[in-house]
Amino acid sequence: MKTSFFTREIGAQPGMGSRVAIEPPAALKIGKGVPVVPLVPGQAPGRWLFAGPFEVDEKTDVLADEGGAAAVQPEVGMKVAYRKADGSRGERAFHVLDPNHSTYDPKKARARFDSTRYVITQGYANALGNPRLAGGINFATASGRKYNTTCYVYTVLEVSREGTYRVELVKGRIRSQDIWLAGRPIKHEDEVRLTKGRYPLMVRTAIAVCGNWEPIEWAILFRLLPSGPPQAPPQPLSADAAAKLRMPVTPLLLAENMSHALLGAWPLSNKAAEELAKAVLARGGILAEGEAIEAGGAKAVFQPVPASALARGKGVRDRTLFNAPQMLPTWLLAAKALLGEKVGACGVFTAVVDNRRDMTVEFTCPEGLRCWLGGREVRDAESLHLAPGWYPMIILATAEAAKTPVGVGWRQVADPAMAKERWLARVRRSEGLLRMIAASGSAGTYARQALDAAAKLKHEVNP
Repeated sequence: MKTSFFTREIGAQPGMGSRVAIEPPAALKIGKGVPVVPLVPGQAPGRWLFAGPFEVDEKTDVLADEGGAAAVQPEVGMKVAYRKADGSRGERAFHVLDPNHSTYDPKKARARFDSTRYVITQGYANALGNPRLAGGINFATASGRKYNTTCYVYTVLEVSREGTYRVELVKGRIRSQDIWLAGRPIKHEDEVRLTKGRYPLMVRTAIAVCGNWEPIEWAILFRLLPSGPPQAPPQPLSADAAAKLRMPVTPLLLAENMSHALLGAWPLSNKAAEELAKAVLARGGILAEGEAIEAGGAKAVFQPVPASALARGKGVRDRTLFNAPQMLPTWLLAAKALLGEKVGACGVFTAVVDNRRDMTVEFTCPEGLRCWLGGREVRDAESLHLAPGWYPMIILATAEAAKTPVGVGWRQVADPAMAKERWLARVRRSEGLLRMIAASGSAGTYARQALDAAAKLKHEVNP
């Protein structure tokens, strides 16, 4: 009972993602058939070498005899001999993961969302309601749907834009994984400083049980973080402004999404759209249905965005009602339905989103969109601290956004300072019980360690 209390109430002392600088290896060998893929921020590589499945324990590195997975630079045809979990010998070879290969059987016709392909297509990712998966791997089909197996994938990233990137993993039911970039271990939400050059990327994944036709989606992305000093966080509406609001309010969903309650003016020229966005921003982003604003020499009338211009994505679970997970729909803006294919056509859209939690999120703003939230412009991959409240949002969509359904969105990311403060608050709340546990003898050692760590952490947070 004491251990259960400690695990549930106190939790492990919070850490933080690594921040490291990684240089491209000078001795990199580009072997036969090895894909060299340009690193595009926010997109999975899409081209891979694959070896597997290996029938071994999840902690076994079958490349250990070759120097270890972190150091191996494979090529097409490289064979790996290994001992299986049952003691027998086996052999696998690295080969190109064919993006067009499919295990679809027309007689059974059980494939859904094209989920039988090895490499996840853009259409499949869109159908799943998670466009970030495009270019990733369906490990269920790539492994031949073998249970309790390990797989290796490898590619070489070519970095042409120097900067700091945040690692983002999008994964399904993968039991464990190890990732090495240029021989350095990296993990979800690490921040890596990369210079121009080529970086080998090796991944080892362990799969537990995969069903007959169920996919196991996996993708790795590198989000380029905005440069420059941090800006003030977006500000929610004041109580007076909220009382006068005449726009619908919709919940903030932690997924790729856009509010389905949008007001907008379209089509507009580039100049008119920019002037209109500035005019709406000057009004705090607050409008009313049917309201007209003059900008760029023309009068624009804001009206509800029709359902035909919204693409429904996969539902996400979010705690917006009674603090219990609810399955809520996500929405993308099908700008083409509004702007058509006219060169230079733009649109300006507004919404008010309701955030009910104090959290830090990473903002997503696809190409072709500009967005203002809570009175200031926010950039793609920017981390924002949001206090509970209502936030006016202004979106300027250009013709570039009309190519495919797009949406601004956010995902919650680790905030080391906030995590430390909340952990300290939990320790203080239970300090009396922790001292009793610590005094109970050797079995209460972990409680004493928590109290000591809290005393040290308290000085770090409030020196």
